[in-house]
Amino acid sequence: MNATPLAAMILSSLALAPLPAPAAMPLVPTSPPSLALHAGDVLLHFDPPETHEFQSLSKDGAPPPAIADYQPSFASQDTWPGALRLTPDYDTTRTHILGNFFRSFRPETLHVTSLDGARVYQRDVDFVYHEDAGLIANKDGRMKGRVVARAKAALQRLDLVQRDTAGRPSVKKGASAWLCPVLPEPDPGCTAVAGIYLAPWRAARNPHYDQDPGLLAGASGYAITAREIFLIQPAAPAATLFPENLATTRAKLHSGHPLKIAFLGDSITLGAEATRWWEDRYDEHSTPWKGRLVHALRTRFPASTLSVIEAWRGGTPVAYGLEKLPWVLAQQPDLVIVAFGANDADGPAGGAPRTSVAAFGEALATLAARSRAAGAEVLFVTPFPLHPWLRNGAAQRLADDYIPVLKRTAAREGAAVADVHTDYVNLNTRGIPYWSQNHNWTNHPGDFGHRVYADTLLRCLAPDPQ
Repeated sequence: MNATPLAAMILSSLALAPLPAPAAMPLVPTSPPSLALHAGDVLLHFDPPETHEFQSLSKDGAPPPAIADYQPSFASQDTWPGALRLTPDYDTTRTHILGNFFRSFRPETLHVTSLDGARVYQRDVDFVYHEDAGLIANKDGRMKGRVVARAKAALQRLDLVQRDTAGRPSVKKGASAWLCPVLPEPDPGCTAVAGIYLAPWRAARNPHYDQDPGLLAGASGYAITAREIFLIQPAAPAATLFPENLATTRAKLHSGHPLKIAFLGDSITLGAEATRWWEDRYDEHSTPWKGRLVHALRTRFPASTLSVIEAWRGGTPVAYGLEKLPWVLAQQPDLVIVAFGANDADGPAGGAPRTSVAAFGEALATLAARSRAAGAEVLFVTPFPLHPWLRNGAAQRLADDYIPVLKRTAAREGAAVADVHTDYVNLNTRGIPYWSQNHNWTNHPGDFGHRVYADTLLRCLAPDPQ
């Protein structure tokens, strides 16, 4: 899950100038779509996704519970307490996967039996299967005792289209990954042209075409459409909004004065799901964004003693920030970094979000006003984009409503803004579909995404001289 040299170059460029865009090379899907693309007169071929068999065992000596109200969902997480999940609990680095693979499991490979293998259970007779998320629920109590389920899942991959000095295109195959695939670097003498996302879903299950599946008529089982082509034409890194509101923090760093930073946020500030986030020591081994940021600042400004106030909790909306603020301010921070929003925009499908947009803005205003009154500067962090196919619409609400009110509140209350959301979405212009870097397919980035966070905030606090 660690970045390759190209990934490191891409991420480092977020703090510098945009990568130079290659000259245009049109890449056109075949008709009907297949695992091939037209690059001028050349037909480029791509290998299908690799598969891996996963096994899951029901817990506590009992079968999965019955689910009375089964509703298909586009979400990678759903409300099936105790359901048997085919997604493993940990990735290959032993880091938790706090969600489910999305449309990755091949239902024809699903095999559910009693623990001893003596009884084979049938879908829609003995159990209900949630194909989007790979969840298994008992049906009418037909499954008895512990059960074991096996199924193959397609793995994700990012392939690189590159061009040599003579203009000839070729494909460099990336490594298959359970989660967070990495774009390979171009071969010596070649220029990167585009990242091609080899998605885990079959063409018929491509979520881009849920509303119009006819667009994929005749497609091969796995196929590349225009939605899986990401030309490398990098957008500029997101600008810090209202950077003047961090003048004192920057001055202390440059002058070697001590600096106390308070981190006030939710599970992403905690570090989920960076590799072994629970071991973060704010050093060169840090994978969560806050550890990366503090280590980078300590390295760049060794004369300034940095200390940290830790105020975060997973699953919390901005109300948690109001609850913890008196404790935080009692420790006299110089800078308060506020990172909420994803849980505020969350809510049940068809229901109200956990925090209304108005209440979200009011809470942010209170956090900023009280922090500034106590002598601290304030930096708001826009949340990274959620999984775009969440059934409850939280991703769209976050982008359309919550982030704009965050920015307006910052302008009114004297806070700066680190626009992580924009930098994350702009991964698309660097050959990497941003949703491919969501470690749990929902609301947590992997290592790559945590580094995007850290680089964006580092530009806010310590911009490189022009």
